[in-house]
Amino acid sequence: GFEGGCASGTRKMASSAGVDIATTAIAADANNASAPSTDVARGSEGLNIDATQSDALQKFRAMIDSIPDLTEAERKWLDDRCLLRYLRARDFKLEKAFAMISATLKWRKEFGVVDVMMGDLASVKKESESGKMYVRGKDKHGRPILYMKPRLQNTKQGAEQIRHLVYTLERCVSIMDPGVEKLALVIDFKGFSMFNSPSFAQQKETLTILQDHYPERLGVALCYDAPSLFWGVYKVIKPFIDPVTAEKIQFVKNPVKQGTPTYETLTELVGLDQLETGYGGKNSYSYSNDDYFQERIVPPCVRD
Repeated sequence: GFEGGCASGTRKMASSAGVDIATTAIAADANNASAPSTDVARGSEGLNIDATQSDALQKFRAMIDSIPDLTEAERKWLDDRCLLRYLRARDFKLEKAFAMISATLKWRKEFGVVDVMMGDLASVKKESESGKMYVRGKDKHGRPILYMKPRLQNTKQGAEQIRHLVYTLERCVSIMDPGVEKLALVIDFKGFSMFNSPSFAQQKETLTILQDHYPERLGVALCYDAPSLFWGVYKVIKPFIDPVTAEKIQFVKNPVKQGTPTYETLTELVGLDQLETGYGGKNSYSYSNDDYFQERIVPPCVRD
């Protein structure tokens, strides 16, 4: 999922090369990636954990229950799957996982994550007008598909862009079916340049949010038409990337033609029914801001 990170020097190179979105997503997933357990413990309710992990989860739950003054929404958010994501992100080290999840609770309250979803969406709608980042459809594994198209950047850098990012991530999480915890990321680099690349400070904030507050969320990343500048950066960060994470990253050249290895890979990884036609799929969807915000997306932690 989104966790871990690379050395600051790597981040600076990513910034200078102007390929922030992909490197941020990949760097956020680079460390502490964990292979799924195949030894399922009894009574784990489909959590796919072994007996040792189940014991760690029980101990972690006791630590969480000791936190004073948790709201009802926070308690709902702190379900077993949430706890396991933080445990996996910190290799089941209880104290480190507790520090990480405590920091997220603090950040969610200070940032006002629930308010972003349930409050006035005017600024989010403005950010979304160009279709630069949105959630549409689900892949063959039920993972929401998050599209990023940096060439469509339409606003000045600042807090509202970060608010839009958080809204989009929370929207992904909110539409996940029971048992689904990861998303499929599609990054379209067509037309990308230094002119639509965020500042280093904003990249750093984005990376912090992804790696610290949305661990174990990345299922697959499809990078379309990555610019040549990206390859130099990728070669630098690749040694830092866990093999489990590296398997999630696929580089795709458009157009994707039927019968090619790339076509078969996409079919295997995400399926083609919900993937947009511009990326080798069968969904002819064209982004509409009005349609996108027609229905209020309510986070699970505040549902009745």
